[in-house]
Amino acid sequence: MKFLFVSRESAGRSQIAEKLFKEAAGSKHSAVSAGMTAETEDKEKESSQDVNATDILESLGGANVDTAGASEERGKRLTPKMVADADKVIIIGKDDTIPEYLRNSDKAVFWKDVPDTKNMPAGIAHVVRENLRKRIADLVKTSEAPSIKVKK
Repeated sequence: MKFLFVSRESAGRSQIAEKLFKEAAGSKHSAVSAGMTAETEDKEKESSQDVNATDILESLGGANVDTAGASEERGKRLTPKMVADADKVIIIGKDDTIPEYLRNSDKAVFWKDVPDTKNMPAGIAHVVRENLRKRIADLVKTSEAPSIKVKK
């Protein structure tokens, strides 16, 4: 299965989730991350730096972190094709900026209660990481369960 993790900027939570998912799922499933309002200009990147995300990504295996505090995948803007290509789309955080094509998708799963790691104390940011780790372990486990066909 292919999973797409989406957050507002793709500068923290979605990238952390992608990295944790790849760690938990190995080669059984694939994952990518994107942001609904991903910023790509250097000036904008500086203003949205998430030091906590940088630390967490580095602790998860030395992600190639750029100067804006995120992995080499940072800034990937969500597209309808990404949603179409995914089997499941996990939206992390508030859903106030979700495009209509995703809001109405039967692939969408909402994790609204995961706070943004930006501007929070480092210790709390690591609690967010561990919360994501547990959710992703459950996601991987349920994704590997055999499907049960119901006869009509």
